[in-house]
Amino acid sequence: MFWLGIGIALIAGILSIGLARKRIKERFPSLAELHLDLVALGLLIVGLVLSSIHHLGNMAEYSTVKELYAILEVEFSGHWVEQPYPKQILSPVDNQFYVYFKRGSGPDATVVKLFASQPYNFATLDSSRASFTSRQALRPSDYPVGKNRRVLWAFDTIGFHIPFLHLKDFREPKIIVQVLKLDLVLNGVHGEPIRIESPIAAPIRTYGNSASPWGSFEIQVDLSEHLPE
Repeated sequence: MFWLGIGIALIAGILSIGLARKRIKERFPSLAELHLDLVALGLLIVGLVLSSIHHLGNMAEYSTVKELYAILEVEFSGHWVEQPYPKQILSPVDNQFYVYFKRGSGPDATVVKLFASQPYNFATLDSSRASFTSRQALRPSDYPVGKNRRVLWAFDTIGFHIPFLHLKDFREPKIIVQVLKLDLVLNGVHGEPIRIESPIAAPIRTYGNSASPWGSFEIQVDLSEHLPE
């Protein structure tokens, strides 16, 4: 539709050129200058309208959330008796989420969860430091897929869960997040990564019926600054 509109507008431009007008009038002598002006104007309007409709349709499609995933990299330290994290993960745990966006607080809070889409990975840095890397993705049927990307801007809190093996492995039930990097990718386009290098304390505890503990913490962030335009 875009190129059709451009083509019609081009024809309108040709009708406005003196040489083209002369040839048209030679073939159709009954046509007045006013008639040609009106035809050229009408074609120009039609061409611009068709091009605008195509452009607006593309803009609406571009602004719609189709996919969202995040790459999380965390370096943390702590005091543990035994290594509290698995040495190797062979497959992703699809029903677990390690990154979430939150809007509001308490029972009225709205939470958007990103679920593990690839195997996560722990790496030992030294006897009291390690790193955690994970790729999270928004499920195709979950909110806000199909909505305007601006709805994400209302979420001012990002939460994180780092999975561990056993609570008894820790001398102190907490870790200190030393470095956090979160790369958000919306519809295949990378935004400005979130990077924090100030220490964040994350308590280690179990949730619900889960026997495995998580290190959990939240940060305040303006997502409009970190999602692609």
